Formats: sequence, structure tokens, C-alpha cells
Amino acid sequence: MREWRGEEPDRAEGNAAADAADAADQLRRAVEQERHRAAARRFFDAAPLYRVDFEEDGTVSLRKKSYEFWPDRPPAACTRWRVLSTHPDLEGAERRLRHIASPPVYYDERGRLAPAPAAAERERRRPTGPDDAPG
Repeated sequence: MREWRGEEPDRAEGNAAADAADAADQLRRAVEQERHRAAARRFFDAAPLYRVDFEEDGTVSLRKKSYEFWPDRPPAACTRWRVLSTHPDLEGAERRLRHIASPPVYYDERGRLAPAPAAAERERRRPTGPDDAPG
């Protein structure tokens, strides 16, 4: 009976070559996927945060971007636009966008822009008598 001593030399060399080819192919696919991911991120970063779209039914939608990476989709398709609100006209969508994206605005007692909300005089001073008690 013959004793088995491992693979034959020709077969071992063939397997090593196949393993090297598989490793090179895996590396090539990983580099290609990383390039694809970088292109998708560049497109996502370049797109505005919000977008107004006119729908087929005549309404207007306000959308916000989100990122979903899928290797088999083109880089631009990885930027998804989620509907935040739907409006009958462009003015409604613009008003909603200003409400979402604008910082809060405060006015003083004379109607001028102020850096912070003005506290009422009654709230600022300490109560001194029964007429000043809250309620």
C-alpha cells in the first residue's frame, strides 16, 4: 500500500498560482469598490442638503438628501432624496425650507433684531409684594 505524503508537486504549484490569482482578483475588486464608494461620497457631499421637486400631480415636495451605498448602483444613485413635506405650490415649499434651515430670529420691544429673546420686565425683576406674585 502506498503512503500519502501530500499533494503532488505539480498540483501544489497550480494551487499556489490559483490562490495568488484569487488574492489579486480580490484586491482588484476591493480597490474598484473603494473607488466607487469614494465617487458616491463625492457626489453626496457636492449635493445640497435640501431640494425642491415638482411632482407629476402638480404638487411641490421638499426633500432632504440621505446616503445609501450599494456597490451595484451608479455613484449618483447612492444619494437618495427623502420627502419631508408636500405642498400645493412653490411658495409653501419655500416657506417650509426657510422655517427648517433658518436660524431663530428675535426682536426687541422696538421691533429691531436682537441677539436673544427679550425677557419681559416682570420676569426679570424680583417680586416685592402681593401684586407681583405669579398667577
